[in-house]
Amino acid sequence: MPANLTASSHSTNYNFPALIFGILLIIIIICGNVLVCLSVYTEKALKTTTNYFIVSLAVADLLLAVLVLPLFVYAEFQDGVWSLNMTLCDGLMTMDVMLCTASIFNLCAISIDRFIAVSIPLNYNRKHVDQRQIVLLSATWILALAVASPVMFGINNVPNRDHSECKLEDNNYVLYSSVCSFFVPWVDCDWLSMFLSLISRKKKVLKVIPIILFLCAFLFCWTPFFVVHTMRALCEDCYIPSSVTSIVTWLGYVNSALNPVIYTVFNTEFRKFFRKFLPTLPNCC
Repeated sequence: MPANLTASSHSTNYNFPALIFGILLIIIIICGNVLVCLSVYTEKALKTTTNYFIVSLAVADLLLAVLVLPLFVYAEFQDGVWSLNMTLCDGLMTMDVMLCTASIFNLCAISIDRFIAVSIPLNYNRKHVDQRQIVLLSATWILALAVASPVMFGINNVPNRDHSECKLEDNNYVLYSSVCSFFVPWVDCDWLSMFLSLISRKKKVLKVIPIILFLCAFLFCWTPFFVVHTMRALCEDCYIPSSVTSIVTWLGYVNSALNPVIYTVFNTEFRKFFRKFLPTLPNCC
């Protein structure tokens, strides 16, 4: 989701900690998610239906690190001042909304897939993607594009726009995107996580714990962001420090680095593949 890159009326103060942290975060997200994609592509044991959904999530996180985070880090390094052209800003906002929404929707798709697998296992194809799963995978990306499309079509081009900051300009759109990208999926995923947890008492726990952890990490990382930005949209006169906005935005992006860790910890085949590329991983992994 879009970061609120606040303008500064004084000379730019360069934020070196944000630059260092941002570069490290980008590297971690890229490396982790590339390894996830490679592992499913190369390892026969990992070519399962669930893992195709995980690859879709990894692709969303990977694109976020490549297309969105570099510009976000650049702006944070300049203390929130946007010094590039507004067309690039609108492109950043579009990709930010779309890819973060796609990441969230993919988490929900994984939950729905697990729900189907444990509730009607006899009708679930574990090795090959069937039509139902293709529809679910396609829907995550089509809906994410639909949520981001107003920015693509110029909703940010408002009169007297401040060119020294890059943000979503329309508060109604902020509310719309927050509801579509987070609050509705949150309700669905929360219900599914509870279902997967009554099942974990009867089934093999390791099959559902990773999905529950995905959802917990997702809620921990993204709830502060959407609460803060919804408050900003609903109460324009409310003062929210720019530092708070930056912190909750960084926290949301950290979620893209956590997902590969969850795959690796709870899947033996992923661990084996990661060890081929990362021989220094601790034995406990």
